[in-house]
Amino acid sequence: DRMSSASGYYDGDAYDSPGETRGQKTHLFSVDIEGGSESYVPSDSQVRRRETAPFVSSSNDVSDGDDDVADTPRSGGGRNGARRVTRAGIESFEYYPTDSEAYRTWLAKQPIYRNVDRWILFFAVGLGVGLMARVLYTGMDGLSDLKFDTLRDLLNRKQVFLAWVFSTTYSGALVFLAAYPVAYFAQAAGGSGVPDVMAYLNGIDVPKVFDLRTFVVKFVSTMCAVASGLPVGPEGPMIHLGATIAAGLSQGDTGALGFTTPRWITDGVVSFRRFRNDKDKRDFVTAGAACGVATAFGAPIGGLLFAYEEVASHWSPALAVLTFFACMTALFTDKFLESAQQAIAETTGSFGTVTPDMSTVFQVNRNVSTHLLSVFPAALVGVLTGAFAAGFTHLNLKAVSLRARLVGNDKLKKVLEPVLLVVLFSLITVVVPMWFPCTPSGCVDTRGAGAGYPPGPPAPAPPPPGFFDESPAADVFCDGGSDHLHQIVEESIMTYTCASHVDVNGTSGGGRDYNELATLLHVSGEDAIKHLLTRGTHREFGYGPLIVFLLLYSAFATVVAGSSLSSGLFVPMLVMGSALGRLVGLMLYDVAVGMGYSEASLASGGLSTAWVDPGVFALLGAGAFMGGVTRLTVSLAVIVMEMSGEIHFLLPILLGITVAKWTADALAPPLYHALLHVKHAPFLPDDPHGAPGLHLHDVSAIMKKLPLTTLRERESVSAIRHAMKHTTHQGFPVVRRADGAPYDVLAGSVSREHLRALLREITSAAGHEDDRQDAGSGQRTGALKRRVAYEELDRMVLTPAERHARGFETSGSTAGASRSSVEMSSLGGPGGSRPGGALVRETLSDAELDSLGLVDLRPYMNRSAARVPDTYSVARVYDMFRTLGLRHLCVVDDCNRVVGMVTRKELLDDWLEERLDHKGHNAAGFREHPHDAFAQTNGAHAL
Repeated sequence: DRMSSASGYYDGDAYDSPGETRGQKTHLFSVDIEGGSESYVPSDSQVRRRETAPFVSSSNDVSDGDDDVADTPRSGGGRNGARRVTRAGIESFEYYPTDSEAYRTWLAKQPIYRNVDRWILFFAVGLGVGLMARVLYTGMDGLSDLKFDTLRDLLNRKQVFLAWVFSTTYSGALVFLAAYPVAYFAQAAGGSGVPDVMAYLNGIDVPKVFDLRTFVVKFVSTMCAVASGLPVGPEGPMIHLGATIAAGLSQGDTGALGFTTPRWITDGVVSFRRFRNDKDKRDFVTAGAACGVATAFGAPIGGLLFAYEEVASHWSPALAVLTFFACMTALFTDKFLESAQQAIAETTGSFGTVTPDMSTVFQVNRNVSTHLLSVFPAALVGVLTGAFAAGFTHLNLKAVSLRARLVGNDKLKKVLEPVLLVVLFSLITVVVPMWFPCTPSGCVDTRGAGAGYPPGPPAPAPPPPGFFDESPAADVFCDGGSDHLHQIVEESIMTYTCASHVDVNGTSGGGRDYNELATLLHVSGEDAIKHLLTRGTHREFGYGPLIVFLLLYSAFATVVAGSSLSSGLFVPMLVMGSALGRLVGLMLYDVAVGMGYSEASLASGGLSTAWVDPGVFALLGAGAFMGGVTRLTVSLAVIVMEMSGEIHFLLPILLGITVAKWTADALAPPLYHALLHVKHAPFLPDDPHGAPGLHLHDVSAIMKKLPLTTLRERESVSAIRHAMKHTTHQGFPVVRRADGAPYDVLAGSVSREHLRALLREITSAAGHEDDRQDAGSGQRTGALKRRVAYEELDRMVLTPAERHARGFETSGSTAGASRSSVEMSSLGGPGGSRPGGALVRETLSDAELDSLGLVDLRPYMNRSAARVPDTYSVARVYDMFRTLGLRHLCVVDDCNRVVGMVTRKELLDDWLEERLDHKGHNAAGFREHPHDAFAQTNGAHAL
């Protein structure tokens, strides 16, 4: 046999050898033989091995030099990767509750056949997310409008220095307010939060990701960061905020405020208690994340599909219906409140009326028809955006690595970094446009095109009346008639230091010049997208301003992402994709003009030429670039359609998204998955690298083999104390003696949390010596004097006050050996004042502990613990972890004896790569050495 070290395991799910040093004692585990207790004493070789390789904290590096040949790694990366995951201190959890006798007894008392309260809670989630979104957008828009309106006014007066001072001071103050609380109060609120939500729904218990403090800090930080003008967006944080709202509402309490929903509600009207488990909480979090997308993009169906395609690891038709209901409620709440705002703040608003610009975030001002020839430039846009997205992903990861070295965990540096970035960004946005000349506008499009203006007619195929007219009623105002038709611009162009353009009402004169780069830089990210998506303004932006804007915006979006700000990347991705797509559309427009098409005919939007428009390809590029970064397809196509209202040009958009995904897949990993890898989170994607090759290997090739820490159905207190003190496992296999056989077989499993509660119950009753004997018999009745109820075992079922009283705060608070020591000391209460408080401490010998009797684990063990034979396919084991949300998986032989364990760590890419040869293949897709897998399998069976 060999020794296993705790350091080589994913923290909380590891299984180590039961042989560890415990003072002068050599007790490993106790077994129950007909009511008695017999200690197993290790051999001398085992004692020597324990003395030379003792168990240490999971944060230390320990050599596994005693591994046998079967466990020899193929490369060093896998083991190091496993250690990094261990040091991250992140645990996983089961999707389904423990199926014990105690759980079934508790569940039978719950209204399990009642479904109305589930609908009520999903409605509350949608209502809460919609309210949060409206408050967030109101604050962001107010702060952002104040900045850009003042900045444009100063620049129109040619006060460039004063404009820079104002922009730097205002934006710097907002960024400071955004970064300081994240760095000093809630670091979990940094970033978009999308990877954290994905990790949680994948079964990873990310610390503090749904705390109330994290929610408040993220809300404030997102509002200030977006309003500062940095290339960030609110959509990612809204997903995290929506998930946090769902997590809080579904549980009905908050430990931060000490609030607990009254029992007449939790056990009556809305049964919160039966939803206080990981399965139901994950379902609500999934709906909350979907609601965040729905309110951010005005896309309820897109939000549903986003949750299904990107964040959720578990899905069902019933969950889809409930999530759709929540998304519908969230969007209705958001638009209802926005309508009320419009009615109160604007005289033109009408309460209850949802205008197209309110329901569609980036409403296109002209619909176009799909042409057969459009598929070729659409594919080109897909290739370019996919390659650009892969480069953006690589640079983003490089920036994260550089930030880890230069900034690290220094809180002051975390605050100063984004402040310095916004100072530099403000300087560039004010100064660089001065290098570009003023451009004559020629014609002004008054059909609602551009940022800040409502959309015009949905599909004006022929030139509208007055197209070349100079009258105030004209839709396109051209100074000099159709001679200037080549330079149609929006009404909302930015003049910068140029003279103002002609008033379309004809009431004032003046110049008609504007600055192309300032039009894109001196607006919010969403308004920049609207400028780029505007159709019918073919030459509003030239090649130079578009290229400079793309490079500047991309550079700062890359650097700012991952800083100590609550901000997302969805808006930057849309901006970069729109700019890249508009560049391709502008080149296509010039090609069409060079082929003999007149600019008048292209500008008129004819049926066969309307698609030759830079604004059309800007929308295509926006969707394709986002697809290249996130690898979304179905949900992204629906989001693009819902946020723009474009349904006629959908086929080229689908093609561009698909080609961008193919291109990016060949060049870089998905950004969010790569960020999870950087965080050392044990994330299990749908399709791991080399997935087809996993079918060729047995689970015995990756499992952690004997010896393992196991407990018997009736176990001594000393054995349980020993297992908890010297291991960090969050679950233990429970075995029993097979009938008529000299070996133990698997009966189930028991969690560490439940064992902790059982020991705490024994501790509290240990002061009553007479309770340990039957009246007149002198025989022991067992260490437990009563049946412990399920609500006393599971911390999620308890209220915050009940968790505090039962000492559940230690769960997940520490890692490795330190957690065991904290648990052991906490069981006796403060200072050991509780009766029997020293029960589980080292001051008592095994004999004294065993005198308390045996602990019957059968009512508390998971009788539905998953198990597979050692010949089971690795690919199917991987699917089981993904679909069933497993935390541990027992591997048994033909006689149901435990021969190994599989946890999430054994299924990570690093571990699979070091244990298996499942990726080697030639260009035709065949394995390079197909006999290796069978030779390895046969060798394992021979062992």
